Amino acid sequence: MRKLILFDLDGTLVDIFDEHINSFIRMEKEVFGVDIAPEDMIKNIGHPARVVIAGPLLERGIDPKVIEKRMETAYQSYKKQLGKALKRIGEDVVLPGVFRLLEVLSQRGEILGLITGNISTVGMLILERTGLVKYFKVHSFGDVAAKRSQMIERAVELAEEKYGFTIKKEDVFIVGDSIPDIRGGKEFGCKTIAVATGLTKGSDLEKEKPDFLFSSLENTEEVLKAFGDQI
Repeated sequence: MRKLILFDLDGTLVDIFDEHINSFIRMEKEVFGVDIAPEDMIKNIGHPARVVIAGPLLERGIDPKVIEKRMETAYQSYKKQLGKALKRIGEDVVLPGVFRLLEVLSQRGEILGLITGNISTVGMLILERTGLVKYFKVHSFGDVAAKRSQMIERAVELAEEKYGFTIKKEDVFIVGDSIPDIRGGKEFGCKTIAVATGLTKGSDLEKEKPDFLFSSLENTEEVLKAFGDQI
């Protein structure tokens, strides 16, 4: 049976944290008139975009109704800010080992999906700019679900609709660099593969008890074993 392998984007496949954080900060100032420190933005990275945007504002006492009313404007501002930054990036921001792993999994006929807290327009822009877009046939973004487990569930639904067969939970894997990735996978009931290439330390990821933990995706042979495969 073909496996559905869902990858997080930022910190798992690509390294563009600085671009993200700076774009969020500029957006918060433009839309809400609030200055946010980088460390306050970083605290919510790994969650859907709505949570990343709202978190620092709620901490500062901004009315939730005001945040919700301006959320679409915030999305558009964030897309504009990040779009400017992404003009300067390309395949160079793709993390080591990623292209080879995706190529091998694609050749083996596995279904590759993307799970990211980014809004859909931003997520697709990153895939296109980095040359990763050709590998992913299923996409679940942060503007369609509030929780990681819901994003995984949506990805499974999309894959079943696209390929016409039922996908069992034991054939679903999530690969991510953050605690929300691992917790979301466990809540959904799929296999979890943590990779310590993002902001979260390997020791902190280990505490979440993922099924597998790697320092990076560079060792293709070892990572494939997590899916029950070898080259």
